[in-house]
Amino acid sequence: MRNEATRGFGFLENFLLRRRASLADKLIPSELRQGCLLDIGCGSQPLFLSRINFKTKYGLDPNVASSASVDGLEIIKAEFNGQVLPFADNFFQTITMLAVVEHLLPEQVAGLFQEIWRSLAVGGRLILTTPAPHSQKILDLMAGLRLVSREEIAEHKKYYSLKELAELCQEAGFKQTEIATGYFELGFNQWLSAVK
Repeated sequence: MRNEATRGFGFLENFLLRRRASLADKLIPSELRQGCLLDIGCGSQPLFLSRINFKTKYGLDPNVASSASVDGLEIIKAEFNGQVLPFADNFFQTITMLAVVEHLLPEQVAGLFQEIWRSLAVGGRLILTTPAPHSQKILDLMAGLRLVSREEIAEHKKYYSLKELAELCQEAGFKQTEIATGYFELGFNQWLSAVK
């Protein structure tokens, strides 16, 4: 059985994807939904974007077949390698990165957070999820048992603590008082929400 939105096979992949998407959806206030949403790392089949209620939606991912625009959803084939995101300043009300930051080279992450800050409108929100550092051994075991995708887990570059993520946000321009964090899925995953 092929996973809907991730590479490789994992018996729990779709379940975990839906859990991340549900959490992110709950963290987005209704007043932001009349604007634009960007999902960085939306996947080859952007299920989160196709199911979330937002006026205008964009997805950015290197694994989509090609750039396309359908029914208010624009998917852009692109990879973040330190370059400027292809959007104007203050363009988005919400930017999400669900299980993405751990796949990026650490030297690219600070630049991406700066680009997120630039692209968010005042009052806009960044929402991200990522595995907690203490979950690495569990994820390796789960990948060996084919409960999660071996391909996805093997590609993890760095497991970030919530403190490290909050510091990256602050370095990009977010105020400490506007950053909220927490854990989900029995503490093995974590979330961050930061308001510009």
